[in-house]
Amino acid sequence: MVVHFYVSDFGIMCNIVMKAFMEHKGEFDDLGVQFVGISVDDPPLHGVWKGKMNIPFKLLSDEEGNIAKEYGVLMEDELYFKLANRAVFLIDKDMVIRFRWVAHDPAYGPNYEEVMEAVRAFVKGHL
Repeated sequence: MVVHFYVSDFGIMCNIVMKAFMEHKGEFDDLGVQFVGISVDDPPLHGVWKGKMNIPFKLLSDEEGNIAKEYGVLMEDELYFKLANRAVFLIDKDMVIRFRWVAHDPAYGPNYEEVMEAVRAFVKGHL
C-alpha cells in the first residue's frame, strides 16, 4: 500500500501532487498496489475535493493528527499547527515500511519516478 500524507485538500501543491499520482493509477492497479491519501482535513471536505478533482483514490481523514504524528510527519509549529507534512510511505501487509520519503519543505513534491521504482521493486520482491 502507498500512503501519501498531504497538507490540505485544495492546496495548490496538493492538487499538483495528487494529479501526478493519478497519472500512475493504472500502474498501481496493474501492480495490485492500493494508494491512499491522508490529511487532517475532515471527511466532507475530502468528498468535495475528491469530486472536484475526480480523485480515484481513497482519502482518509486524520483530523486529530494522530496518524501523521505516529508516522513522524505532523507539523506542529505555529504556522503549520496540526497539518501533515507531504510524505509517501510504501507499507507491506505486515505494516512494515519499505519506502519512506518526507518533504524537507511541504511546498515540494516527491520524485514520482523514485516512488514508482520503489513500488515496482517491492512488487517484484526486491525491496
